[in-house]
Amino acid sequence: ANLLQAWRRALLMRLAYTGVVRTMQYKRMATWLQGWRAWAALRAVRHAADAARTAAVHRARQLRSFDLWRDAGRLHRLCSVARAWDDRNSSRELLRTAMFAWSAAMALYVRAERVAARIGGMRARNVLRHWAQLQHALEVRPRKAARQVLRVWRQAHARHEEQRRRLARLQ
Repeated sequence: ANLLQAWRRALLMRLAYTGVVRTMQYKRMATWLQGWRAWAALRAVRHAADAARTAAVHRARQLRSFDLWRDAGRLHRLCSVARAWDDRNSSRELLRTAMFAWSAAMALYVRAERVAARIGGMRARNVLRHWAQLQHALEVRPRKAARQVLRVWRQAHARHEEQRRRLARLQ
């Protein structure tokens, strides 16, 4: 009877262990399924938001295209009105005024070219003057340096001679 009870207990423990393991596996699979559902729902929401944004952009582009087309038509009508007015109202007076304005503009352009050439020449002379001064300074500098070296040597020589005289008096 003990053997039978031990076998029964072992069988029950084995069934309990497999039940616990299966329950854990089912819970793990359920969490995977819930995660996948959440991911799929989020993807569907994102897809819907992207579709709404795309539709809004298409509507805005269509409206913009329509506005451009309408403005082009309005500009074309205005150009036609302006041409018609020009054809009716052009006269010698308008042509003469236009020619005077053009000749004044051309004279101003010629004067501007002369001024630009003059300023360019002045700037070039100024730059060349500075280069000439630099060249002069470079030529003068070695002479000046030689004079300074000679003066310092004379001072040092004079000090040496003075110290020699003092030593001679002390002896």
